Amino acid sequence: MFLEELQANNQYPIVFIGSGITKRYFDNAPDWEQLLKTLWNEVNDPDSFYSAFHTTTSMSNFEAYLHIADQLDSDYTLAFYNQKIKIPNLTLAAAHEHKISPLRAKISSIFSSLTIKPDMEEEVKEFTAMLNKARMIVTTNYDTFIEQQLNYKITTRVGSKGLFEQSTEFGELFKLHGTILDPNSIAISSDDYQNIDETSTLVNAKILSTLTESPIIFFGYSITDENIRKLLQDFSKNLDMPVEKASERIAVVEYHNGKKDITEIISELNDNVHYTNISTDNYVDIYKTISQINQGVTPNEISKYQSAFRKIIEVKGHSAELDTVLTSFINLDNVDADLKNKKLVIAFGDERFVYKTPDYIDYIRAYFHPTTDFPVEIALNYIKRYSSQSTLPVTRFIRTANGGFDKSLVRKIPALAEKINKRNNKFNSLKTIITGINTLAGDAERILDNMHFKSPLEVFNDDESKVNENNKIRYITVNIEQYNSNDLAIFTDYLIKKISPKTLENTDFRKYFASYAFTLDPDTLDLKV
Repeated sequence: MFLEELQANNQYPIVFIGSGITKRYFDNAPDWEQLLKTLWNEVNDPDSFYSAFHTTTSMSNFEAYLHIADQLDSDYTLAFYNQKIKIPNLTLAAAHEHKISPLRAKISSIFSSLTIKPDMEEEVKEFTAMLNKARMIVTTNYDTFIEQQLNYKITTRVGSKGLFEQSTEFGELFKLHGTILDPNSIAISSDDYQNIDETSTLVNAKILSTLTESPIIFFGYSITDENIRKLLQDFSKNLDMPVEKASERIAVVEYHNGKKDITEIISELNDNVHYTNISTDNYVDIYKTISQINQGVTPNEISKYQSAFRKIIEVKGHSAELDTVLTSFINLDNVDADLKNKKLVIAFGDERFVYKTPDYIDYIRAYFHPTTDFPVEIALNYIKRYSSQSTLPVTRFIRTANGGFDKSLVRKIPALAEKINKRNNKFNSLKTIITGINTLAGDAERILDNMHFKSPLEVFNDDESKVNENNKIRYITVNIEQYNSNDLAIFTDYLIKKISPKTLENTDFRKYFASYAFTLDPDTLDLKV
């Protein structure tokens, strides 16, 4: 079934969000008829709404609503300029000078004032987690609920013009019917929907191009909704798949009040449109299923990196400064296998490199536990980032580098060598590290001395003394020569594996690692250029 396949294939879906989601989470959210009726009653006789609705019996409900919206657009504008109605934060002059539609400005005001249902706050958290795993989000809603939940950290493309903007097709929000942030973008009239119809082919083509990689799931739509029916029909024309396969790529979540279980059935629309109908009121479990998808990075992160890489390529490429050399510490003859077995980052700059970019913990771990997955070239580039005043241990990597390394992978080697030389002059022994350690606060040293601990791990894990971690690590570092090498190795492993990276980057912990490095290798070495 759809949800099972989605999870098994570990694919980020394309998520459609309709007005049913706004109504689900907000107390006062109107549907289309309620919205039109509210606006109509402000400028017309309430009973005339129904006569306008039934003017032409051959019209579908959708067409009737458009007919009402067209008349309302004219009536509302006239009432506004005749000062029969007022719109919050919109003056006659501003509307006239900036050509702001009074009707659309009022719609924007209505959806800006929605209040979330207090009993839905926990479900909204799961909804937000789900949104973070959407390859792309497509909505016909005007409100900014989606953007708010994502802290506005998502690329948003509004209306048909968004379809012509350069897109990464990851971590983006497409607002097909406009947004309250730009009232004139709001689609409400027949002309608006005509423009949407003319560009719908572009929308569907964009989605179809990713359908094999990303299934589609609809929330907040009714299968009778004109928008969803047209989308499904367009998809079916272009999907050359058996019924079961097609139904595994498209799902419509149908609201069933009070239904706690989730029922999935293959459904059909107009004899040739097959999809999975998911019937439930238990949206939380669906959200959780989607939010558990994990490809290593989120769609938003993919979008961010793609955008950055594209910008570099555009800027450097236009000026003929984009290098095309690919260098790597992996064996390029076995690149497929290496890419599967190593965690890699592609970094673009003046040249392109494929390597693992380390953080401080990666570096420290590799320093005390040599590994072929951490080449010396990477270590040298990492050392280069630090000042000559840094206590970062370097001797082991310098000794390896002096035995030979690929100089094409390390930039500005003479400057690096000079930095290492200055660092060695400042920190040339264990004593030079220890003398720079801050004095232990209060009675911390006396208290720890009286505890008669035998190993640094005992000191660090002590709860009885009430001495804080910073004072404990200072005490251990100052007395480091009193501990045997095996206890120090055990304690260092414990720090790397159990203590948070943020804590280990604290100056006191950095000085411990520098001191421990001197106990292993008391020499300092300069880099041979």
